[in-house]
Amino acid sequence: MWLKPDEVEMLDDETVRAKCPHCGSASRFKLVTVGANALGPKMGH
Repeated sequence: MWLKPDEVEMLDDETVRAKCPHCGSASRFKLVTVGANALGPKMGH
């Protein structure tokens, strides 16, 4: 999932709030910092 900077709100260093592109609800996403998906949000809410 890729979002533009104006589509997210940083809540803290690890968490962003954005509208889920799949269901349209406002959700919080933890940022992934290690592994193959590093620098992207962890999907699933």
